[in-house]
Amino acid sequence: MSGKKKIAYPMKINIKTEEPVFYNSANDKYLLHKELIDSVLNGLNGTYQVGYVKRDRPFRHGINANSLNEALRNKLAEIPGIGGETDVVFGSFLPPVHSKGEFDFSIVDKISNFYNFWNHCCGKSGVIDGDQQVDYYIRDEKTKLEWDSFIKRDNPQKHKSHLVVPEHAFNLIGEIQFGNWAMVYKDMFRLVSAINKSAKIDMYIYVVADGDLLSLMSDQVVGLSDAIKRFKENTENHNINKPVMIVPLNLSSSVNDIDFSEAEKGYDDICKQIVLLEKKLAKVKNAIKRKKEEYKTNKAQEIKKQIDTLTKRKKNTENKIYELKSLYRNKEEFDEE
Repeated sequence: MSGKKKIAYPMKINIKTEEPVFYNSANDKYLLHKELIDSVLNGLNGTYQVGYVKRDRPFRHGINANSLNEALRNKLAEIPGIGGETDVVFGSFLPPVHSKGEFDFSIVDKISNFYNFWNHCCGKSGVIDGDQQVDYYIRDEKTKLEWDSFIKRDNPQKHKSHLVVPEHAFNLIGEIQFGNWAMVYKDMFRLVSAINKSAKIDMYIYVVADGDLLSLMSDQVVGLSDAIKRFKENTENHNINKPVMIVPLNLSSSVNDIDFSEAEKGYDDICKQIVLLEKKLAKVKNAIKRKKEEYKTNKAQEIKKQIDTLTKRKKNTENKIYELKSLYRNKEEFDEE
C-alpha cells in the first residue's frame, strides 16, 4: 500500500522510567541532588500522544520514535529551571545559535554559567572580540534578558574584573535518544567534546527505550542494552570521566494490554484514502498526457479547455494528498543530526 510508512496515526500511550544505570559515581551525585534529578525522571513519566504505525513484522503494531521524542521534550520543558536544546560554548551552557543543539535538555547554575562566559569574553584575560562573541552567542530572547540582568546586578568591569565561579554549582545535561544504535557514538563524542571545552558537567542523563516500549519502535532504534555496552566501555577506558546516568523508558503496562484497534483502523483508513487519491492522480496525469498529444495535431480550443480542467483537477488532487500526508506525517525516525 502506497500510503504505508508515509503516515502515522495519533494514539496515546503511558510511559514510565525504570531503574537507572550509573557510571563514574553517578549514583553518589544522584543521592546528593536527588530532588533536582527526580524532577527530570518524574517529568518523563506520563501519558503521551504518539504516532501509530504498522510494521512489516510478526507484531505489526508500532509507534514513530520521533513523535515520542518530541512529546517528551515538550513535557520536560514544563519543569521549572530546565533548558531545552543546549550547546557548550567555551565551557558555558547556552541555547544553540542554530536550531539543533548538542544536547536535548539541561539544568545549569546560571550564576556560574554567566561568570564563565563573562570571564572568557570580557574578563581580565578575555578574548579581543569578546563583545562580538557575546552578541553572537547570547541571541535567545530569554537568555539575553537574563544576561542583561546579570550585567546590571553584578556590574563587572570589562577586561578588569575576573569573576570567581562558585564551587558548589551543579550542572546537568541530557539526551533523549531513539535514533539508530550508531547515534550512541555521536552522543558520546558530543559529551567528550563538551568535557574538552572545560564544561562543568556534574551529571549526564541518557534516556533510551527498553522492554515493550522498544518493541514498538523500529528494529534499529538504540535500546538500553546498546547504551549500556557502549557507555560501559567508554567509561572504563576513561574516554568519558563524568557521571553518567542511563535512564530506561518503558510502557506503564504490558504491550499486550494496549488496545491498538482504533489507531490501526484510523491508520488503515488514511492509507486507503491516500492510495485512492494517488490512483486518481495517476489517471488524471495520463488523461492530460493524452489530451496534450491530441492537441498537437488538433489545436481546437475545446481540447485546450479540457487540458486546463484536467490540470486543475490534478492540482486539487495533489493538494489533498499533501494535506493528508502533512496531517498524519510519519517523520523519518533516523534523521537526527
